[in-house]
Amino acid sequence: MSALVHGGDVAAFQKAFPQARLPIMDLSTGINPHAYSDHTPEPMLAARLPDSAAHSALCETFAAYASADRRMVMAVPGSQSAISLLPYCFQQGSVAIVSPTYNEHGAGWVRAGHRVHEATLEACLGAAPDVLVLVNPNNPTGDTYEREQVRDWLSLQEAHGGYLIVDEAFIDMEPGCSVSDMVTPEHRLIVLRSFGKFFGLAGLRLGFCIAPPGLQKKLASMLGPWPIATPTLEVATQAYKDTPWIDAMQVRLKTDSQRLKDLASASGLLVRGGCPLFLLLQHPQMGHVANRLASDGIYVRTFPDHPDWARWGLPADEASWTRLETSLQNLNLKGTSHG
Repeated sequence: MSALVHGGDVAAFQKAFPQARLPIMDLSTGINPHAYSDHTPEPMLAARLPDSAAHSALCETFAAYASADRRMVMAVPGSQSAISLLPYCFQQGSVAIVSPTYNEHGAGWVRAGHRVHEATLEACLGAAPDVLVLVNPNNPTGDTYEREQVRDWLSLQEAHGGYLIVDEAFIDMEPGCSVSDMVTPEHRLIVLRSFGKFFGLAGLRLGFCIAPPGLQKKLASMLGPWPIATPTLEVATQAYKDTPWIDAMQVRLKTDSQRLKDLASASGLLVRGGCPLFLLLQHPQMGHVANRLASDGIYVRTFPDHPDWARWGLPADEASWTRLETSLQNLNLKGTSHG
């Protein structure tokens, strides 16, 4: 299977596999397949420019949800926008990225002219970089770090005048591991958060950069006015207030994740890692597995640097679970070696 740069590009997948069974079953992204749908904005909202009161209301609601200081919270059009722009907020220097991880982090810092080192956590800490980038939980391995560990690494960075950036795009299922509340004007800590992954509304393009005011000012100058669309402001504000939905979804996703683990293991795949929104699976013939799934119209995320890996998201409904199970049974992987 030809690896795509990112998951979620169904059109590119169909172009690569024109004979794939329809409809395409997209398991490539790690986005919640049970999207928040308890609030539908009025169509005319799309005709209005975003207003400051609605923007402020969203930031206040998110700050309460994330236990963050409202003064440190900045809404951005998807956490990817912050990943792309933050490198230009720093003088060119040394950047260490705990890897393997989401490849846009490295690409962004390289584009901005920084010296980028991608390595293990231990090697990154030992390098004493100007900026240390950590994804928690990590994408795609699912490695998750406790708050106390991250606090210690922040202290190490601050001891030599460095910054720590923590990408918490998948933290909503592990809120006790978040360090969003640790961001203060005094700390050299920046936290990135995502709305679309847990709430299943990635197309609304919303994220948050929790950072000291001086850095917020630099980022805001690059984003310009009206960074968040009016419908997005309304839907996200309501979603972050909907505690019953959030609590029920956390339970549902953990149940679905365990079901996917059980299915993958029973089918002869090694569960190498993951979090409740996706699994990282391993098999020496993963390229063959992905191609066979693709012919059945099932799209999973492969990795050119790790050809025995694939990231699988959660099926959306019972028909999708049955379709995946049938496809795996037809593969008959049980008994093959994991290498």
